[in-house]
Amino acid sequence: MSPKIVDKEKRRKEIALATLEIFAEKGFEATSMSQIAKLAGIGKGTIYEYFESKEELILSAIKAWVETIQSEVEKQMEGIDDPVERLRMYAHSSIAACAFDKRSIRLFIAMLEIVLKDDESHSQIHLISGTMHGFGEMIAETLRDGVSQGIFRPEVSTDAHKIAVNLLAYLDGIAMYYYMIKDHIDLGDQVDFYLDGFLKSLRAETGG
Repeated sequence: MSPKIVDKEKRRKEIALATLEIFAEKGFEATSMSQIAKLAGIGKGTIYEYFESKEELILSAIKAWVETIQSEVEKQMEGIDDPVERLRMYAHSSIAACAFDKRSIRLFIAMLEIVLKDDESHSQIHLISGTMHGFGEMIAETLRDGVSQGIFRPEVSTDAHKIAVNLLAYLDGIAMYYYMIKDHIDLGDQVDFYLDGFLKSLRAETGG
């Protein structure tokens, strides 16, 4: 009988996704590789055939989680041609995926733990940086589309990536803020309030 061929990259992603819950529940420091191996249904030694360290594993798990969120956001934006409405849909969809799901916040904190623990860990951030870049490019493309339709100012195209980074930073920040004091603010109203000013600053002058 021929040996079973294992798709290592597929199995790697399966293991990463399987560990999301335990990382989100216990945090980075309190989670052991033995616990992860047990949850994934493999031996502790086997897990090192897929990941060199716990840091690499959790960053791979976060990458898989971010890709899931991105896929859901893209689905909700399908069929929306108006760049303004696309940006509003993006903001509300992504904020809902982050602020209303404790796993997102805890995984973000776990990622910060890794980065703050050891400067060398910055080199492993490339595991998720490409995925995060996808969010920025999605926004930048929408901004450029708005310029081509005459809705946004021409210079917005030049600064599209900088504007995208600023929007992403706001959404990350308000999600964390909401998580801490959610009984005291209406998140939807806060996001709309910000977007009203944000979009106004981008709009082309119509004259008259």
